[in-house]
Amino acid sequence: MQNHVIGVDVSKETLDICAIFDGKIRGKTFENTEAGFKNLITWIAKLGLINPHICMESTGCYSEASAEFLHNSGYGVSVVNPLPIKAFRTSKMVRQKTDKSDAKIIANFCLQNDPKLWTPKPRENKELHEINIRIDALKVELNRLTNTLERKILNAVVKKSIDDEIAFVKSAINTLEDEAKKLIENSETLKKQSKLLTGIKGVGPKMALTIFS
Repeated sequence: MQNHVIGVDVSKETLDICAIFDGKIRGKTFENTEAGFKNLITWIAKLGLINPHICMESTGCYSEASAEFLHNSGYGVSVVNPLPIKAFRTSKMVRQKTDKSDAKIIANFCLQNDPKLWTPKPRENKELHEINIRIDALKVELNRLTNTLERKILNAVVKKSIDDEIAFVKSAINTLEDEAKKLIENSETLKKQSKLLTGIKGVGPKMALTIFS
C-alpha cells in the first residue's frame, strides 16, 4: 500500500492541507485554531487515510499548537526546518508559490524523505522557554531605556519616568529569573541538564537557561 502523507502549510490564521494517498491528491483549508484542528481530524477520517504521516514546516508559535494537537491525537507528525523543504522545492523547479502549492511541496517532501517524527517538549521545558523569551524581550527594552538616558538633555520629569520604568523592568526580569530557578529546582530532568551545562567552563546559570530552554 502506498504511504499516506499530509503536507501542512501553516500561517497565522490557516492550515492549508494537501493529502497524498493511493494515487490521489486532496486539498483543503482549515482555521489555525483548536476547532480547525478537530475539523482536520474529521476530514482525515472521512478520506479513510491510514496512519498518515503529517509534515509541516517549523514556524514557531504558529505551528506548535497544531503539531501538538495532532501528536496528542495519535498521528505521526514531523516538524521540519524550512531550509530542506526550500531546497526540495528548488530541486523540483516549482516556481508557483501559494499556500496550496506549498502544502503540496511539503506533502511530496514527506513522501520522498520520510522525515523523523517530532515529539513535543515536556511541559516544564516549554514553560522555561516561554520565560526565557520574555526575559530576552525585557532585556531588549531595558537596553533601549538605558540608551535613552544617555542623552545629554532630558526633561527632569521624563528622566524620572524612564528611571521608574527601568526599575520596573529590572524587577520583572528578576521575578522571571527566580521563577525559572524554581522550575529547574522542581524538575529532576531540568536540574540534571543545568548541572551538566554549568559544569562546562564559561557557562553560568543564566547562559544555561538560554541554552536548554
